[in-house]
Amino acid sequence: MPNGNTLIVDTAGGENNRAIEVTPDKEIVWEYPTLTFSARRLPKGNTLIAGPFGRPTANVTEVTLDKEIVWQYSGDFIPSGADRLANGNTVIADPKNHRVIEVTPDKEMVWEYTDLIYVWSVQCLPNGNMLTIETQDTENFTDTRVIEITRDKEIIWEFTDFDAPFGWVQRLPNGNTIIADSDKHHKKYPRIIEVTPYKEIVWGYTDIDLTYPAGVYRLENGNTLIADCRYPHVIEVGAS
Repeated sequence: MPNGNTLIVDTAGGENNRAIEVTPDKEIVWEYPTLTFSARRLPKGNTLIAGPFGRPTANVTEVTLDKEIVWQYSGDFIPSGADRLANGNTVIADPKNHRVIEVTPDKEMVWEYTDLIYVWSVQCLPNGNMLTIETQDTENFTDTRVIEITRDKEIIWEFTDFDAPFGWVQRLPNGNTIIADSDKHHKKYPRIIEVTPYKEIVWGYTDIDLTYPAGVYRLENGNTLIADCRYPHVIEVGAS
């Protein structure tokens, strides 16, 4: 985050289901108790939380630093990721109903892309397009791809050289895309990769201690945050 802190989703179970903000000195300075899959700190300081998942009724919730709920969208869906558009609308990845949707502050659904199998994470791009991860084989959670979808529901970019159930993706300011690839079926270890618009891998990170990277975020200083969820920890790695 701009203040140097890190926002982390903790789904350890029981009272530890929460979103937390942690300082560089590893001090927890904010937390919100909820069973969630993702959380984003919005520009004005509120937090957009996608969850709880795995419940009959799920929701996407916006909360203040004082933990006041100021907006909530509920329904029969699984919110695996959410992002806020500049116009105030919210985009939600919904694997239960095989779609990505856009809803207004008044909770009206104004856009929907349904030609998906199982979708994880969503990022609203500056050009108005959506970036998401889709897993096409739901039995083995393989055959995964990153796709960029236009407002006219056209796929204009696709990357398939990985398998990442419950993965994460981020489009960088330079146009490259960074991907958490948790698959070990075709490789010795999971990895983090950065690919160009031409699908060339120009950076990567892998380690014997990297077990199940489910989140990744490139920092302004060029370092990369990685959330490893099998043996839960968050690490920051350098560009070299």
